[in-house]
Amino acid sequence: MKITAEYLRKMGACEDGQVEVFEAEWPDGARPLLKNLVRCVELGLDLEWFAIECLTVPAWEEYKKVIAPAWEEYKKAIVLEGRKKTIARAQEEYKKAIAGALYTVLRRGKKVLL
Repeated sequence: MKITAEYLRKMGACEDGQVEVFEAEWPDGARPLLKNLVRCVELGLDLEWFAIECLTVPAWEEYKKVIAPAWEEYKKAIVLEGRKKTIARAQEEYKKAIAGALYTVLRRGKKVLL
């Protein structure tokens, strides 16, 4: 399976430049490998949007289970710490966790994308 800019547009990706960034990095599309998902995070692409809009219902349910521990850690960091540096670090860690959770779900190979 490859994710392409055409697919992202079909799924309603915003025209805020993210699809163009994706397309510049992967003109022929990209397989959902962990290294590619991590690269998406580095490029500032919104993987959470992708999970919400593109996963099938069963895949979304699995994703929520996989991401839940990271979400709880993220919320704790924001509520307990509240400092800008801590929040920024927590946001980066959560984005990386999203990449890992998506990889876990997408590598299953069954019908996971709409």
